[in-house]
Amino acid sequence: MFIITQYEDKVLTIEQKIVEMMAMLHGESELSKKVLTVLPSDPYEQLEVARQITNLAVASKMSELESGTMKLQQTLVEKDQMISTLQEHVANIQTTLLETSAKLTLALNEQVRSFCIS
Repeated sequence: MFIITQYEDKVLTIEQKIVEMMAMLHGESELSKKVLTVLPSDPYEQLEVARQITNLAVASKMSELESGTMKLQQTLVEKDQMISTLQEHVANIQTTLLETSAKLTLALNEQVRSFCIS
């Protein structure tokens, strides 16, 4: 029985905290009065409403995070494609450099031979 009483005290304390926070956030505005009239009077039902609100908030945040994750994944795919394209360009340039270097070496060797023969 003591445990149940202790739990009920905590529920009442939570209810009081909710009312206090609402009063602090909104003063005694019309909005806080409307919210208090909509809240169930039973503390356990109030906790259920709070749980449902929390679930909605978590679902909304999850949706937002999933959307952000999808955008980041798309950006990653685009960056990977860009890296692949740049690597291809580097490979082509290196091949061209090797070919040009080989041609230059041949041309220099030809000039050296032509000077030695003359």
